Amino acid sequence: MIGQRSKPMSGKPDTNPEMKPASNYETTKMATGQDEQLELKAVVEFLMSVAPNAEIRGNGASSFLFAQANNRALELSSTADGVWVEYWQGDIEMPDHDCLFPTHYAAMLDAKEWLTHNTVLDRLLPCFNCENAFTLRDLLNSAKASWPKQKWIALVCPSCSQNIYLQLHCTTLSVGELSGFPGPTFVPKCVVDISTMSFSTENDGVHLYYQSLSWFVPAN
Repeated sequence: MIGQRSKPMSGKPDTNPEMKPASNYETTKMATGQDEQLELKAVVEFLMSVAPNAEIRGNGASSFLFAQANNRALELSSTADGVWVEYWQGDIEMPDHDCLFPTHYAAMLDAKEWLTHNTVLDRLLPCFNCENAFTLRDLLNSAKASWPKQKWIALVCPSCSQNIYLQLHCTTLSVGELSGFPGPTFVPKCVVDISTMSFSTENDGVHLYYQSLSWFVPAN
């Protein structure tokens, strides 16, 4: 999911209306035609609520989307391999955040999170033992064990030290509890969208990824 950083662009994203996609796109086959324009227009409409200045720049195969809000900016372009997004904090490029997404839908969700300072890692998840809430980032940092086959993860609540259980799905994450030992089943209590994250399961544990960040939770 993580893309490679392209050659830096010159100029500031908020002061250069003619900014072009980075030079490596010039040698990369880009999506063309009416379908691509419709995809970009759909992303512009989606981002309008948080970035009223969102617009399509460039022409034809060199078209790309530019959006800016809350002292943050981004550019979104289509390539033969997926949708590439580059990010800025003010006028400072943030190469660690640059990412290649498989679809426009995944890219625009991440773009909205970036522009609103509300990433998936900042979402609050509850502990059903003490009824406190913690960010997904904090809970992943407290992960202690996983069951790769079931896609379950056990976390330690930072407040009461009791277990919080997660179950991973394709684009969502369930928070709940295990019931019926031995041979427990997962009982979901709430669901959170994690479309901008990815994960993989191996025999030795579960890997989770968000842009340049990653976590490994060893198998129980």
